[in-house]
Amino acid sequence: MKIIAKFEGGVAERHILPAFEGSQSIDGLSRALTLTSHYLVTGTVRKKYPFNNMARIYIHPPREGSFEAIYSLFTDKDTVATTTLYGTVAVGVFGAFLKDAIELIFKRIIGSDHKPKTDQLKNLLANRAGELEALGEAVQPSLIRAHSVINHGAGSINIISGSNNIITFNDRSKRYLTTKVEDPTLRQKIVSCGMLNVNTRNGRIFDIELERTVPIRVPREASPNTLSALAGSLQRYSSKKFGISGSEVSISYTIEADQDGVVKRYIVFDAQEVRP
Repeated sequence: MKIIAKFEGGVAERHILPAFEGSQSIDGLSRALTLTSHYLVTGTVRKKYPFNNMARIYIHPPREGSFEAIYSLFTDKDTVATTTLYGTVAVGVFGAFLKDAIELIFKRIIGSDHKPKTDQLKNLLANRAGELEALGEAVQPSLIRAHSVINHGAGSINIISGSNNIITFNDRSKRYLTTKVEDPTLRQKIVSCGMLNVNTRNGRIFDIELERTVPIRVPREASPNTLSALAGSLQRYSSKKFGISGSEVSISYTIEADQDGVVKRYIVFDAQEVRP
């Protein structure tokens, strides 16, 4: 499986990148891909070296054509299967699983959604959603670094797998990652909880108005029942196989947005189950 990071615009059109910003971006992408593959193999979120080598990410020499960095997923050449957190799967299946997970994690970090395509990722979302949220938190600093070259040598980075452009990093996604405007106005909304990590007090809710999931954080000063109400919503949400009806919860929250006004996170101070 190959993943190509194609840098376009700016001096990248001359097949070069600024040494510092370019190396920072390539390093950030390398780390983000490694963190994701390590989790899918082991089921643990690890932020420091060493990483499990059952699934290894290699980088190839850049090639001209704007400027491209090429990554490949490597497994032992005589192996037809690899062991993952969900057991043993065929190498080809793991490649699709990895691509699916990269799309989900990377897109969520830059404020977009992704509907899972593989059964393995669907099962992860249903059974280990909190771990995926923790993985996203671990990967985010690397994606911020991956944007170093945006507006400093390149205008965009297209992440390509096969013939598909699966993710694009650009000025918009960089602003989303690097700017934050807090609105202290307390609001109320009915949502469904789709992901929750009780230990980090972070998660995601599905916002019907925005038609996407939004990250949430539950501060220590939130009402005592907030986490339990969100956990109940998550349980009902998961039992309906990603259904929303019947899993609603009313939240009181404030907003964190980027400088363009795009919602980045809800800070949830209270949550109450919505009863029919």
